[in-house]
Amino acid sequence: SHADLAESLSRADQKSAAIGADGDAGWARELRRAAHAVRVFGDSNLHALLDAEGAGYTCLVHVFLAGSAMGLAREDSHSGYRAALLDDLRRVPRGDSVVLKFGQVDCDFVYYLKLVHDASLTFEAHLARSVERYFAFIDGALAAGHLRHEDLYIATPFPTGVVDAHLREALCSLPLMAKAEREAFRRALDDHLFLPTEAERVAHGRAYSAALAAAARARGLPLIDTFSPLLGADGLCRVKCVGANHHLP
Repeated sequence: SHADLAESLSRADQKSAAIGADGDAGWARELRRAAHAVRVFGDSNLHALLDAEGAGYTCLVHVFLAGSAMGLAREDSHSGYRAALLDDLRRVPRGDSVVLKFGQVDCDFVYYLKLVHDASLTFEAHLARSVERYFAFIDGALAAGHLRHEDLYIATPFPTGVVDAHLREALCSLPLMAKAEREAFRRALDDHLFLPTEAERVAHGRAYSAALAAAARARGLPLIDTFSPLLGADGLCRVKCVGANHHLP
């Protein structure tokens, strides 16, 4: 998988295109090279990029454990990662490219945390709210000068690699949950008999990626696709998670 992800970043290094929801390529521009770095900010799924190597640039990974896209709009976020991210962004040297890669937690965890309390919640409604709040944060950071439009890229989530047999266990592995909260969540999941299949969950990720692409394109921001390169001929992720581990190996 590292080779696939490095290839995706390398293609973006050569010519990163803003992709609309219809999949058509828009205008493109080059990632900065040579002495400049590419800094990727996102949740713990970024560990899959730690060994990725790009052509002519250094890739630096900034991990925010259990950081959701929609949670970035909350100034009182539980872990304080919003403030930590803004502080890191303010310190990015001029000329370094910034890639924001949030949304995996929204697809793979937050939806289910909400679903057990509201069985009528559709993923479409959830993703619309998530992407809206995510870009509210991005718009605010751009307006405040914490992000520079000319250096900013948006990356999609990875497709889920969690198989159906391990879904409930994987959902209960989210960090920063108190023991009592985790146990209550597991009981609620056991009572929820009809969780989405792997194919449906991959489709959720595809829809989320398309929504990110549309929002990015509307703002003239390039999109880096880390979703499609990992899909196999069956339309599912070619790389499977090990047991209940929700991270790609």
